[in-house]
Amino acid sequence: MSSAPKGTGPIAEAVEALARGIDAVVTEARGRVEFYSSDRLPPGYRSRASFNEACREGRIAGAHKCGRIWAVRIEDFHAPKPTKAPEATTTKSDDPVTRAERSFLLARSRQNAA
Repeated sequence: MSSAPKGTGPIAEAVEALARGIDAVVTEARGRVEFYSSDRLPPGYRSRASFNEACREGRIAGAHKCGRIWAVRIEDFHAPKPTKAPEATTTKSDDPVTRAERSFLLARSRQNAA
C-alpha cells in the first residue's frame, strides 16, 4: 500500500475537480424539465389516465407516445391554442353526388356487361 495521504497530488485534484463539474451538470439537468409526461404531469392534470386520454384524443398538440408513456414538450403544451376549430371540408370522395354518380356508373356497366 502507498503511504501517501489520500487526495493529494495533481491527479487526485483533477479527479475531484471533474467530479465537482459532473455533479454541477447533473444538478442543473435535474432542475430543468423539458417535457411533461404521464410520469410528470403538466398543470391542470391530476391523474395519469386523464393526461393519457387527452393525448390520445389529440387535445394536446404535439403529444407523442413513447412506449406506454405519453410526452409533450413544455413549449408545445403552453403554446397558444387555436380559438376556433378548423372548419370541416368535404373531399370529392365524401361528396354524396360523387357517390351517387359512382353507383349509377357501376349499375350501368353491369347492365352493359349482361
